[in-house]
Amino acid sequence: MNKELQLIKQQLTDTYDGDPWYGRSLASILNEVATKHAWAVKVNNNHNNTVLLYHIINWRLFTISRFEKDALTTTAHFEENNFPSFPQPTESVWRNGMQSLTLTQQHLLDKINKTTDEILDKKVPGREYNFRTLLNGIVQHDIYHIGQIMVSLK
Repeated sequence: MNKELQLIKQQLTDTYDGDPWYGRSLASILNEVATKHAWAVKVNNNHNNTVLLYHIINWRLFTISRFEKDALTTTAHFEENNFPSFPQPTESVWRNGMQSLTLTQQHLLDKINKTTDEILDKKVPGREYNFRTLLNGIVQHDIYHIGQIMVSLK
């Protein structure tokens, strides 16, 4: 029946573009980010919202890749691309990131749909934790960065 995966999938959906219990979804907030907020405003004097957007995408790609048994991409690749830099801030970089986020959301949900709850106790390739920790972590990761992005919009 995959009850636990269905719960995780619902949390991913609510967090991404649903009606989460804590407030607004990631997509609704990111759609509000104007170019000024995407590049100029640094969250905690560190990363701007564009970097955070691509950081979120990176760890979704990592999660998707761990479902693929013959994944060619090492975990080091994702660690190296953790917080990417962009030489030229452009609106197309933001737009491409938003499209990529949408695609990775759908791809992640597709991966979850094609598996069973039994995967949750299996160790994530290249890590010391299981898929339960990874999938719940990606939800928590999104919520954490939603908060950072909201601060930048004030």
